[in-house]
Amino acid sequence: HIIYCKDTAGIRIGINLSELLLVETNGRKLRYRMLDGREHFCEGRISETAKSLADFGFFYIQRSYIVNLKYIERVNSREIMLCNGLEIAIGRVHSREFKKEFFKWRMLFDD
Repeated sequence: HIIYCKDTAGIRIGINLSELLLVETNGRKLRYRMLDGREHFCEGRISETAKSLADFGFFYIQRSYIVNLKYIERVNSREIMLCNGLEIAIGRVHSREFKKEFFKWRMLFDD
């Protein structure tokens, strides 16, 4: 799947969800961080973006981050580690729901 957003120059860009590692807030913009290290800065609200990505294996893990469940390497009670080594705290509000979604997702897609 590909989503489209307007970058900071107002140009419409396509983002391939299979290559999207995470989305994070960056001031008033959203930073889309790709697996290969590229970054795209786009307009938008993280809460709205989280809703639109939820059906594609992404989870709004805390106030500033939406992560691709596919690229989570490790989970403990307080944080996750992504395949690039980035560690992100699991927001208290989202903790129980995240664990439920993550393990449900792993049961469906892990081999």
